[in-house]
Amino acid sequence: MASDWGYSEEGLKHYTACRTIGPIVVDGRLDEASWQHAIRSPRFEDLEEPGRPALFDTRAAVLWDDDYLYVGFWVEDPDVRATYTERDSMICEENDVEVFIAGKDSYYEFELNPLGTIMERFYVWQNAYVEAGFGAHPEFDLQGTDLVDTLGGIKTGHAHPRGRRWAFRQWDLPGLKWAVHVDGTINDPTDRDRGWTAEIAFPWQGLKHLADGRSLPAREGDTWRMDFSRFQWIDEGGFRTCPGWAWNSHGIYDSHIPDRFSVIHFSEKTMGESERRATGGEPKATSGTPPAPSDEPVNRMGQVGVIGSAQSGRPFRYRCKRTRDDLVVDGDLAEETWALAERSPLFSDHTGARALFDTTAAMAWDDRSLYIGFWLEDRDIQATQEESAHEVREDSHVGVLVTGPGAYYDLAVNPLGATSEMCYIWKEAYRDDDRFHLPEFDLAVHQPEVLGGHTRTDIRAMRWAFPDWRMPGLRTGVKVDGEPGRRDRVDRGWTVELALPWVGLKWLADGLADGQATAPAPGDVWRIGLLRRQVIDQRSHRWQATWTWQPLVLVDGRMPETHLELELVSSGA
Repeated sequence: MASDWGYSEEGLKHYTACRTIGPIVVDGRLDEASWQHAIRSPRFEDLEEPGRPALFDTRAAVLWDDDYLYVGFWVEDPDVRATYTERDSMICEENDVEVFIAGKDSYYEFELNPLGTIMERFYVWQNAYVEAGFGAHPEFDLQGTDLVDTLGGIKTGHAHPRGRRWAFRQWDLPGLKWAVHVDGTINDPTDRDRGWTAEIAFPWQGLKHLADGRSLPAREGDTWRMDFSRFQWIDEGGFRTCPGWAWNSHGIYDSHIPDRFSVIHFSEKTMGESERRATGGEPKATSGTPPAPSDEPVNRMGQVGVIGSAQSGRPFRYRCKRTRDDLVVDGDLAEETWALAERSPLFSDHTGARALFDTTAAMAWDDRSLYIGFWLEDRDIQATQEESAHEVREDSHVGVLVTGPGAYYDLAVNPLGATSEMCYIWKEAYRDDDRFHLPEFDLAVHQPEVLGGHTRTDIRAMRWAFPDWRMPGLRTGVKVDGEPGRRDRVDRGWTVELALPWVGLKWLADGLADGQATAPAPGDVWRIGLLRRQVIDQRSHRWQATWTWQPLVLVDGRMPETHLELELVSSGA
């Protein structure tokens, strides 16, 4: 089935808006009983790709009384950002939520950012301007009005087949109320926010130009077409893009398609708790806090240790304790050793900004191996490489770099359990240190790659890279809570468990200045880099962001001077 202008109406969302239970105070907290009992929308989906869930949970609800039409948003956001403070700024250029309300020949646009700044526009289709009587109203005087096809069309080349529309940029909805509540700190990327909630009250009488003969306020059985969306900038790994998420996908990066607006049915009923449960509505959230619905990853990272300081300019030092039990190395991280281990701080990028998804790690040791555990939140697990190969590094993966004098070992593990291993030896060390004159490092046999000079901080010049070297006795385990590659669901994350045998690290241990031997002993200190490389796939762009335990490692991931100091201690984890 298609609209009058040829747009498919397949999959349009229908929603029943109920009356409020009592008065609504527009303070942005959404803590009245009416909001607590209201049916929430499904998780928003990608504006361009129907069925693909929003990366961060976003939901809305609609209520009404005799005076106002109310809209509430619950917005999950780990890093709340906003800068525009002047009314009618181009709020859509930064993070915002948006409401569109459509009549037959016109529609209204409302945008709101986390600072509480708003933008309003009223649009009239030119082919109906005279016939529908808009010209008779002074507020719709065409003098000084912008002529537009569609705002989205500027970027997509899409133009609505109905033609042009007038955009009244100075039009304000009389009596409008709005408020925002932020659960976090705005514009501070070094901490972890929960998100924000928005509350808007549209006075019915202010919607008279959209009513087309419908009652104001609405009556039982009335229907309106409305759109609810969110735009969120993702700025990670040196790349920046702004996906759009909406209650109803449009199939194109353009919010200005009334044919794809959701259908809102109005009911005189109020929604009590018992009725709400019967309709399958979402559970109520804590006042002012975005929800954590059943399909959403919940941070179960436990107590996060604060180890070292990124601002100090010195490496973190982690006291790695002996295991308390035998570790299975299956990726489950269920043993007592891991339950009691001190976790890393949340991983961050080289600026100290928290990773987009929560990431922590911990380590332990025994006489046989060094053990490393990763806990990784991941809404969209990206991995295709099932066999161990260098291509594993093109997937999302965790990385471990173990350094010694003159050399280092580099391991990558993806969510499918595939690995990529490399060992690197600085050419100067290879020449001068008999330790590396072994069959496994024979240049004629293995024909290693030459690496060096490719980064600003590559101060040691050249190194040999042995891509076919494998650590004897390495054990890896991965457990995934999700389905890698699925675009129609929300993943929860994955955990990784690694066992690096000390005997496999002997070529990095011998000859260290502090007397480390192949057999580990309390007091030994190792230099280790732990990182996560995350594939982000939004708006037809696919790239990798890198987050680490020790932020300085990102100056150059292969510089041991920036790696974590790992001290072996004798007490149990």
